[in-house]
Amino acid sequence: MLKQSARIIVLFALVVLVAGCGSPAPASPTATIASPTATSVPPSPASVSGDTWTRTYGGSRNTVVGSVLPADDGGYFIVGTTNLEFEPTQRGNVYLVRTDAAGKVVWEKTYGQEGYHQGLGVAKADDGSLLIVGVTSSASTQGMDAYLLKVDQEGNEIWSRTYGGPLDEFTGAIGQTPDGAYILGGNIVDPNDRVADPGAAGYGGFEGRSNLYLLKVDADGNELWSRAYESKDNVLASGGALTPDGGFLALATVTYFPDPNNDILLMKLDGNGDEVWSRTWTDGRTYPHGLIPTADGNYLITSSYAPAEPADAKEDFLFIKIDPQGNEIWRSTFGDPDSIDYGVVLAQATGGGYVAVGERTKDRYTWDADITLVKIDENGQLLWRQDRAAAHTMLSALLQHPDGGFVIAGGLSRGSVFNIILIKTDSEGKVAE
Repeated sequence: MLKQSARIIVLFALVVLVAGCGSPAPASPTATIASPTATSVPPSPASVSGDTWTRTYGGSRNTVVGSVLPADDGGYFIVGTTNLEFEPTQRGNVYLVRTDAAGKVVWEKTYGQEGYHQGLGVAKADDGSLLIVGVTSSASTQGMDAYLLKVDQEGNEIWSRTYGGPLDEFTGAIGQTPDGAYILGGNIVDPNDRVADPGAAGYGGFEGRSNLYLLKVDADGNELWSRAYESKDNVLASGGALTPDGGFLALATVTYFPDPNNDILLMKLDGNGDEVWSRTWTDGRTYPHGLIPTADGNYLITSSYAPAEPADAKEDFLFIKIDPQGNEIWRSTFGDPDSIDYGVVLAQATGGGYVAVGERTKDRYTWDADITLVKIDENGQLLWRQDRAAAHTMLSALLQHPDGGFVIAGGLSRGSVFNIILIKTDSEGKVAE
């Protein structure tokens, strides 16, 4: 049960809210995704330069990661969920780890002793405290509700809030708006409107119909407004970015169970959560995972892509660069023809280009997947690729390190338990073993 339910955690952790550039524009006709044309490049040589390391967290407890926030001293705040169980009852606690610059634990805290609490995203408040966003379910809530927890720099709880109604509200990301408030993003799910089989691949563990959900709160966690974007389709949040005008770009997957040919949806919303425009990419089998603003004022999407036919075609990396109005600038596809390859989390690389961390697997219906890290240039051409043998991975964060390397956060199966893994690579994605 961990794989299916933990997919929910990964899905909402990928709604990455970061400041970007954008402006409203009128709607345009639906775009399409072309067939893959680029070829793969072999991994770089195995030599490693610079400081690299690998750390795990959670010990004997099932523990998964939601997000990572750099600390002022070069260390990290890792947010996730620990004591995770789904049978015979569902339970879990928000987990916060403070590390030093080498990833070693300074302290760790858990929150939410009653019921089920997920820690999925984290942001730093103006007063230096941390805001942790996630999901909660207890005897006092109706199903799943959105959850916001404020703690100080030492992990001491200041307050917590829950938000929601009769449906299930899932929030997994948080970002600060220009007016000092915060946007929480994720999905709202109607568990009684069944659209997929239990555990269907690519449905986040949901059986009920899902739609995009945004919630705006003030600095004290008081709700200002919430919006559910209802549609006849099933829509799963994949990523997002705040825009300088106080609005928001929301990236999502549109699914049509049991048809595997998903679409990519991009919506521009204003500061009140009203839709300004939307774009949809409809060709083939796609599953968008992330969206970041780029240094040149545009945006980059990472997704998987396979043509609609044949049905057993393997998915490849897909990157789409768009302008602030959602118009496509370029796209790039590449991958191993004998495996499924896709990027989950994106980062702008120091000195130009972009890096994505994702998974490589032979079979989408198994739990075995290796970690793969790729770097592309400003035009989407593959520069290098590094693959790391793993099993049952779930990736959720990628940070550029000041020394030019990268910090990857994810989950890793360690026999009978699932743990958080933090990997520090060098500038070419290599790690000393």
